[in-house]
Amino acid sequence: YLSYYTKIENAVYATKGEIMTYQDETILPMFFQSGCGKTRNATEFLSEDYPYLSSVEASSDLSSTDYMTIKTFTKEYVIDTLYQYNKDIVLTKDNLFYQLSIDERDSVNYVLTVKANQVSISGETFAHLFDLPSSNFTLDESDSMVRMICIGKGHGIGLSQYSANEMAKNATDYQDILCHFYTNISFENITK
Repeated sequence: YLSYYTKIENAVYATKGEIMTYQDETILPMFFQSGCGKTRNATEFLSEDYPYLSSVEASSDLSSTDYMTIKTFTKEYVIDTLYQYNKDIVLTKDNLFYQLSIDERDSVNYVLTVKANQVSISGETFAHLFDLPSSNFTLDESDSMVRMICIGKGHGIGLSQYSANEMAKNATDYQDILCHFYTNISFENITK
């Protein structure tokens, strides 16, 4: 704890007054733990346009211990969970995989919408309902169970903490790391 706290404290003091901007406005510095090898383009997910949150390589994520998570549920559990979420979602065990499907993905494979008996559910909500670490998942049938294979941990937008840490281990300067994940930004010093 003390070692990590000291690193964080030193980083805060070393960059005191330094901010990241895009076209003279402070940025929304979104970050996540690890992803699928690329970050997401924010315009495919968020309602506003953040040009500096575009898709970039985060290839170190592929070696993260959190790269893949597999969860298996009974069909009954999936049906009940979705029904509890929305009473209009009435599914049956025999036809579950005809009634439940991924409807739309973004350009790096994160799920935007799931269709459950003609009811749309956002990928983020679906991931939350089943405690998946991200909305980059697949659904399939395995021995009469529902298997959910999930890639990465977090929303996938902005800075990947895992890949950024790997870049830092290779002596990449912090500004170069930030400029990689937040494209076309500038650094400014502010005073009181």
